[in-house]
Amino acid sequence: MRTIVAVTLSVLFSVTSLIAAPVRSTGASLTVIGHDATGCTLTFLSAFRSSGTTFLFYDVSDTCQYLPIISGFVEIPNTALEVTKTQGSLTVTIPDGTISVVLMRDGAMTTSFIGQSLRQFSGGMLRTNGSTTEHSAGVNGYAFGHVFSGASGTFSLSREMTVEVTK
Repeated sequence: MRTIVAVTLSVLFSVTSLIAAPVRSTGASLTVIGHDATGCTLTFLSAFRSSGTTFLFYDVSDTCQYLPIISGFVEIPNTALEVTKTQGSLTVTIPDGTISVVLMRDGAMTTSFIGQSLRQFSGGMLRTNGSTTEHSAGVNGYAFGHVFSGASGTFSLSREMTVEVTK
């Protein structure tokens, strides 16, 4: 009986040593689409942070003449995007211009997702548990010299814990 207990403990310690320490991360995103006061300049902004890096996609077009004005995809400082449970903001200057927007939760829509994913591959698996909550919002501010007149947006926070188990 003592031999069986020793073998069981040995196997248990061997298996647990193959589990990597959990990695916790938080993500944030903000999306804005809207016109300026003329109704002709349409601006789309999408900023998101994942794994400690923040990116911005932007597209500005003249919808009256059907012409593109500027667009791009750039990495921005993490401090440029701030998201809490009640608001989001994006303040950054990039080569194409300056963006300063504040989104305030408007209560029209909230979407929450809580789930788990399991990715299996040769040599192990990756298990992720996480949650994301997204809110609709009213928008104030400007982008590339155009003040938003009719704009809407969303912002979200996400939290994940990833554990890697190798065989």
